[in-house]
Amino acid sequence: MQRNMIRIQEVADYLSLPKKIVEIALDIYAEAEKQGVNMRGGERESMAVAVLFIACRKAGSARSLKEFEDASGIPKRRIGKSFMNLQRCLDLEVKQATTEEYVQRFCSKLGLPNKTQIIAHTVAKKADSLELSRGQTPVAVAASVIYLVAAYTNSKRSIQEISDVTLIGEKSVKRNLIAEEIIPERRDWLSRRPWGRKPTYLHGNDNAIENNDE
Repeated sequence: MQRNMIRIQEVADYLSLPKKIVEIALDIYAEAEKQGVNMRGGERESMAVAVLFIACRKAGSARSLKEFEDASGIPKRRIGKSFMNLQRCLDLEVKQATTEEYVQRFCSKLGLPNKTQIIAHTVAKKADSLELSRGQTPVAVAASVIYLVAAYTNSKRSIQEISDVTLIGEKSVKRNLIAEEIIPERRDWLSRRPWGRKPTYLHGNDNAIENNDE
């Protein structure tokens, strides 16, 4: 247990996770040991990372499997397998990560201005309400939201910059460009100069968007 406590803390430090999340992760790990969840060999190490993955979800501060892979050196497939095992064995309720959670954090890491962050948050919320992440990951949708909204608000970040922060491939950022319910003519929007036209969802009272406290 002591060795894995250290490992949990190391990965948490790498990802700059707060003490609260580490404590949740340690509680889950202790419960897994108490319940006799299989942790043989490499499974023990991937479990130590998976409990952090779960703790982040529970705290509403989701991190992607790719982020945990980079932080721990453990393939995301193994982490995901351990996550599913823990969820099943401990009967854990783990909510699905939302596009909003990722957008907020990635905007901050990219140093985007407040107005851009507010609009991106609004678009992300709309994406979640329309279930646009179905069939694709919320983090990929978040990357596309940020790419479009940053350019729309004259705070453009390159696809490479967004890819580096989100760990989503450049091709995926382009491929996942928001459904037409939010961004019309999504392919044409990128092939010409897209930033001269507002997304239909953002038409209307700009002040209402800027003053949105949600």
